Amino acid sequence: MTRVSAHLFKDSHYLFWMLVLLSFFSLVVYRFTVHAPIWFDEIIFKALIFGAPVWIYALLTKKKPSFFGLEASTFWVGAFNGLAIGGLLSFIAIVTYSFRKQTMMIPGLFSSGVFWNEFGLAFATAWWESLFFYGLILPVVRAKCKDDLNALAFVSVIFLLFHMPNLVLKVGLMGSFQPLLLLTAFAFGQGIIFLRTKSVATVVVSHAFWGMALLVYGR
Repeated sequence: MTRVSAHLFKDSHYLFWMLVLLSFFSLVVYRFTVHAPIWFDEIIFKALIFGAPVWIYALLTKKKPSFFGLEASTFWVGAFNGLAIGGLLSFIAIVTYSFRKQTMMIPGLFSSGVFWNEFGLAFATAWWESLFFYGLILPVVRAKCKDDLNALAFVSVIFLLFHMPNLVLKVGLMGSFQPLLLLTAFAFGQGIIFLRTKSVATVVVSHAFWGMALLVYGR
C-alpha cells in the first residue's frame, strides 16, 4: 500500500466518502445490468452494498457500536419504540384502506405465506438500509456539521439518490416525482427518529412496518 493510500484509509473523512461513492456507483451498475430475484436483492446484494461499508468503516476507524446506534443497552427499548411508530403507521394505513375499499381487512392476509415472505424481505431491507443511512451516514455527517437540520437534509438527499435508479427503471423519470416526495418525507422522519433515540433498532422496525403498510394497504 502506498503512503497516499495509507493516508486515505487513516483519514475517516476520506474513507467515509470513498465507501459511500463506491456503494452508490456499485448500486447504479447493478441496477442497470443485473436482473436478480428480489430475495437476492434484499438479502445478499444489500448486505454487500450497505452492510459491508459500515463494517469496513467501523473496523478501520475503531468506532464503538454506540456511534452506529448499535449499543446493546438501547436495543430492546429502540425496538419497542420502532414497533410503536410502525404500528401507528400501519393503523393509519388500515383506516385509510377501509375508507377507500369499504372493508377493514384483507381475508387470509396474515395466514398467507406470501405475506410473511414479504414481511421477512421488508425486515432485511429495513436492516441494511437503516444501518447504512442512519447507522453510518447520519452520525458521520452530524458529527461533521454539528447541526441536526443540515445533517437530516443531507442524509435525505443521499437517500433519494440511492433510490432513484430503481424508481427510474420501474416508473420512468416523470413517474418518479411523487414517490420521491414520499421518500423525502420518510427519510427525513427516520432521521429525526434516529437522532432522538440513538438506536438503529427503532428505525429498522418502523421502516419494516412502513414498507409493509405501503405494500398491503397502499394499492
